[in-house]
Amino acid sequence: MFCAKESSVKLGFRQHALRPEPSGICLARPYRVFDEERDMFENKNVKETLSSFSVDAERGLSQEEAELRQKRDGHNKLHEKRGDPWYKIFWDNIADPMTLVLAIAAIISLVLAILNWDKEGAEGLADVFIIFGVVLINALIGTIQEMKAEKALEALKKMSAPTATVRRDGKIIEVPAEDLVVGDIVILEEGRTVPADLRLIKSFSLKTDESSLTGESLPVEKNADCVLSGESGVGDRINEVFMSTPVVYGRGEGVVVSTGMHTEIGKIASMLSNEGEEETPLQKKLTGLSKFLGILTIIIVILMLGIKILWTLVNNNFVSEWSNALLDSVALAVAAIPEGLTAVVTIVLAMGMSKMVKVNTIVRRLASVETLGAVSVVCSDKTGTLTQNKMTVVSAYADEKTFTQQEFDKKELSLLAKGMSLCSDAKVDGGVYGDPTEVALVEFANSFGMHKGDLEKEEPRIDELPFDSVRKMMSTMHQEGDKKVIYTKGAMDQILKHATHILINEKVSPLTKEKRDHIEEAAKNMSNNALRVLALAVSYGNQIQEENLTFVGLVGMVDPPRKEAKPAVDTLKKAGITTIMITGDHKDTAFA
Repeated sequence: MFCAKESSVKLGFRQHALRPEPSGICLARPYRVFDEERDMFENKNVKETLSSFSVDAERGLSQEEAELRQKRDGHNKLHEKRGDPWYKIFWDNIADPMTLVLAIAAIISLVLAILNWDKEGAEGLADVFIIFGVVLINALIGTIQEMKAEKALEALKKMSAPTATVRRDGKIIEVPAEDLVVGDIVILEEGRTVPADLRLIKSFSLKTDESSLTGESLPVEKNADCVLSGESGVGDRINEVFMSTPVVYGRGEGVVVSTGMHTEIGKIASMLSNEGEEETPLQKKLTGLSKFLGILTIIIVILMLGIKILWTLVNNNFVSEWSNALLDSVALAVAAIPEGLTAVVTIVLAMGMSKMVKVNTIVRRLASVETLGAVSVVCSDKTGTLTQNKMTVVSAYADEKTFTQQEFDKKELSLLAKGMSLCSDAKVDGGVYGDPTEVALVEFANSFGMHKGDLEKEEPRIDELPFDSVRKMMSTMHQEGDKKVIYTKGAMDQILKHATHILINEKVSPLTKEKRDHIEEAAKNMSNNALRVLALAVSYGNQIQEENLTFVGLVGMVDPPRKEAKPAVDTLKKAGITTIMITGDHKDTAFA
């Protein structure tokens, strides 16, 4: 058996392919690996992996053993950095260098007011109350904003799967995902989220969406029988599935090899939590200003005090006037401190924060708002950021004619849309469910008013032949009145290999070389526009054989850009900000 699969490591790693070897072994030529100390279960076969955890795939762990392993390894959840209490957040805002300068000025003003009480009375406390009021309001605004942001961020932490289906004591049961332990046998089904990192022991047309780890928008086909050799990155481990990635197609079983912070998503969470907080450009400038004002204040006090003392010595009244000289020097120093600066900065940042909230952007720290004004380069991921992470049919070919999305015509594309929708397992009515490519095909039919639920009532599915990477085709049989129709979709070259006829204007004709060349030319034009091309064929019979097919047409799909992406990039360029797109796609696809 050959285990050949083209894949590539994302996240900025150099691409490399798996090359097929005999005996089901895939040899990889990697450039970089995530963790050199991890156990590489992708290099072990199923029997060796199960033996490593002392578990029987048919019985799973016993409940007692699972509890012992959980006590040893802890719960299967990502560690969360505990938030600071309100008084710690409040003190951090008070401890700001600029605020400290104001606090010192307030204390000095208080001392002066007390010393001059006989002359100024309560009026001398006005500056004290103003400065302390500014300090308190600044700290309160910062504290309230940070606490609101923390609560909002808590609501966004929903990455991990809540429950998992496992086999324990020979029974299949549902358990909380955080109760999984290494060695647990997990049952995977379409629509579920992988609850931990698993080494697959069974796979049936299994595909997972790993875009959260690799940025790849298309589902990754998995193969439990494949055994890798050497060090491999996440994108190459086709015999493993990873925590928090959805199963979009097929089913399978796997043994838990990593839980919690030891999973791939856990390593990312660890890197994020260990990242230190860097001062914003505004904080750096205010810290520098605070130091400057502090030094300036000391210099003013020393100079003025020196001048005043010299003046008292000249006039022989040092004993009676030295205290006044000190008070005058300190008062001048306090006057040099801009008490209103911190208040103005806080108000402006709060206004900026309010505007950010209106465009659904959470700002955790008030000072971070200004950081956006210091941005000079913006690097953006393509999949799901600049694009919708949603495949869409934008071109079609039928009756020897190519149609753009604006030219779609139900009369000419009806059979193509119906066949593509019926020959898929995705659903979009009542919630999107399934492989993104198949979702696009179902929505293509929906655009003509042909909803899958209605189509399945008219032509119920009675048999199917699932897609696999060898045939690169999928076929479904449906009851159409008193006859059985078979829809086959897949790669264009594979469909043409098994097609002998073509449907043109509702008439079946032999598929001549000239017609083949015309189809291939249409497919090439779609590919040149960075479209993913699928073909559809139809046949009739009592058994799915995928031979003597009648070619129906092609569809071209693309992950379309977000409507707001172009205006956003234009705005950044007008602001003098350099924009960079990061993607693992082919260069031609990226440029398109």
